[in-house]
Amino acid sequence: MFRKILLPLDLTDKHGKTLEIAANLAQQSGGEITLLHVIELIPDLPREEQPDFYENLEQQARKYLQEMARRLEERRIPWHIVILYGNRADEIITYATESGMDLIVLSSHKIELDKPPAGWATISYKIGILAQCPVLLVK
Repeated sequence: MFRKILLPLDLTDKHGKTLEIAANLAQQSGGEITLLHVIELIPDLPREEQPDFYENLEQQARKYLQEMARRLEERRIPWHIVILYGNRADEIITYATESGMDLIVLSSHKIELDKPPAGWATISYKIGILAQCPVLLVK
């Protein structure tokens, strides 16, 4: 059912469970996983003005995504790496739509029950509401 799975990642270590779930789904369906990282552009600092700064960020992202991809290779799951620039939520939603993704698997934080509105402005919430395909939030 879910043959094209998008796994947006930041460069933190909180994605182990999310990667595992995406990998299990890909194995069950004979699917593939796209590892996506979005580099936020700093307002008033275009890429052209600080190419070394942005290049360094891209190299760090590529290294991290390669580490995640090795874990998929061990399980013989096809994968792709994509690095984009821009607003994270917007770029993830646009990429998922334009690439015909069947599912987005995304890490999410746990909502504090005494302050539920505090989580409404998160990237995972925006993607969950705006994405045109199913979204699996992993807490």
